[in-house]
Amino acid sequence: MNHHFSWDADTIFVFSLNENMQLSSCPENIQGLMNKEKDSLLKQSLRSILDTSTLPDKVLKELNLSLKREVPWRGIIPFIVPNRGTVWFDVLVRSIFRGGKVTGSQWLMHQAGPKHEEAAKRVYKKSTSLLNMLTSWLRRQRQARAWAKELAETDGATAKTQHQIFGNSSLIGKAMYELALRDSSLMALTIRLGEGNKVLNDSVNSTAGNASKTADAIEQTVEDIEQIATSMEEMGQTVDDIARNANDSSGACGEVSKQTRNAAQFIADSSKRITTLVEVVSESARQTEELSKNADSVKEVSQKIDAIAEQTNLLALNAAIESARAGEYGRGFSVVADEVRALSQKTQQAVDEIEETVNQMTQSMKSWRDKMFEQRDLAEECGELGKKSEQQMFEVTEAVAGINDRMTQIAVAAEEHTTAVTEVKENMVSINDNVRDANRLTRNTEGEVKAIKTRLREFRSLVEAFEED
Repeated sequence: MNHHFSWDADTIFVFSLNENMQLSSCPENIQGLMNKEKDSLLKQSLRSILDTSTLPDKVLKELNLSLKREVPWRGIIPFIVPNRGTVWFDVLVRSIFRGGKVTGSQWLMHQAGPKHEEAAKRVYKKSTSLLNMLTSWLRRQRQARAWAKELAETDGATAKTQHQIFGNSSLIGKAMYELALRDSSLMALTIRLGEGNKVLNDSVNSTAGNASKTADAIEQTVEDIEQIATSMEEMGQTVDDIARNANDSSGACGEVSKQTRNAAQFIADSSKRITTLVEVVSESARQTEELSKNADSVKEVSQKIDAIAEQTNLLALNAAIESARAGEYGRGFSVVADEVRALSQKTQQAVDEIEETVNQMTQSMKSWRDKMFEQRDLAEECGELGKKSEQQMFEVTEAVAGINDRMTQIAVAAEEHTTAVTEVKENMVSINDNVRDANRLTRNTEGEVKAIKTRLREFRSLVEAFEED
């Protein structure tokens, strides 16, 4: 709690009580006066902050009766103020209404002047002594309780106590009290108007500041929206380019897909032909192998013929020898033997030539067979490569078809995005118009708030002039 709270005789204190005479609202100056936190003061009873030792009960009864009758009450009441002891305050009390019913009271007070303070002390002291005497006497009489109640009601129904403080018990004193009451009510009204004017002025200042900030923010928003609209327009152009490129790419992909399918078909046909070629080469290699085997058979036959020719040559030689031994008788046989030997030699020579030719043919066929096997292997490799190429071309065709589909989807999405961007752009233009209208209204509001501030200053001047009067 702030222990350095300072106040003087001109300080106005305002607080409220509920219908049970407990504090229901206590502003900061009341907290400073009582040197307590707000939570400690709330629900605290009125009597706990009053100096009841010097305050007659009938004063509070007068006050309560005035509140019940819904009329204001003004009086001098002693309060217990920390660090100062008993301090006398000039108090104006009015009823608080809610829903047409009295729900509490509002207290407006300032330190009483020396004149009223001394008068209150004198009157309250006299009233307390008289009350004690009357109470003592009434207790000794019959029907004491009934008479005490009647006396209390009679005292409570008047304002004699405060009349004596502010004037006297005469008609002039009552009039003086009424004037003091009206003056106090008018002062309370002036104070409340001043406070209300201050609160309203603060609200207007805050509203003006907020309106200015709002206008600045709206202007910035307008600039941002215009920038967004420009960006949306550029985005729309970019999306149009994307859509156009996507359509072009889709067409190109379609052409590539067609060419790829043709290439795949060509590779498939080539693969089939290579497979046929492999079969033909394999068959040729097999036949070459057979031919090589047949050449070997011919070589064997020629070798047999050569052996027969050699044997025939030996027989012819033997026949010649025998014909020579026979003399004249063997001469004809000798001629035949010579012919047979010559024929045998020719046969051997022919067989040698045949064998040499067969050897050459065999060598050529072996070489041809080896080359045919190599060609067969190459043809088989070409066949495998053709099949792989066919599979890869099929995969490429599928990939190109997939790309074509995706490019088509991109083109469609780009067109839809173009439509959406166009709609957003139109909405941004509409929002920009609305924001400009809001900015104009905010500026108008700012001007109206300035006009209200001018009127409040004039009203404040009137209130201050009224307070001085």
